Amino acid sequence: MQLMAEDLDLGTVWIQMRKRFSQTDDSENAVRKVLNIPEKYGVLCILAIGYKNENRNPYSQNDIDKSRVHYGKF
Repeated sequence: MQLMAEDLDLGTVWIQMRKRFSQTDDSENAVRKVLNIPEKYGVLCILAIGYKNENRNPYSQNDIDKSRVHYGKF
């Protein structure tokens, strides 16, 4: 969805819901209640899609923290 939005010259933001908590509830449950999603389904994220206010450059290879990348094992 994010790649298709980019092709349509739209911007997207991935908003993590899983394993996020507020003072009263976890975010996944809150979204499930608002959108009437049954308990048996998980809510990983919400994608916000809209017109871009600015264009940002992608990160370069030098920006990657290679200590956090694992290949084949931990």
